[in-house]
Amino acid sequence: FRGPFTERQIQDWYRKGWFESTFPFYFMSSVESIGGKDKNFTLADLCIQNGVGSPFIHFGNKIQSEYEM
Repeated sequence: FRGPFTERQIQDWYRKGWFESTFPFYFMSSVESIGGKDKNFTLADLCIQNGVGSPFIHFGNKIQSEYEM
């Protein structure tokens, strides 16, 4: 995938099970890092930070995956 995509789009795909825990995301907004990391996060990082129900909720509305299809 290559975005940017809205938080709502990514959350919908997440609920459908499209992403593995190692799937990397790049956030387009000026987001603070998690644990000293840059703006690249795996799905597992986001679930730990924000919970498995809404791992993308605390980040800006534009998300881009590092993977292209």
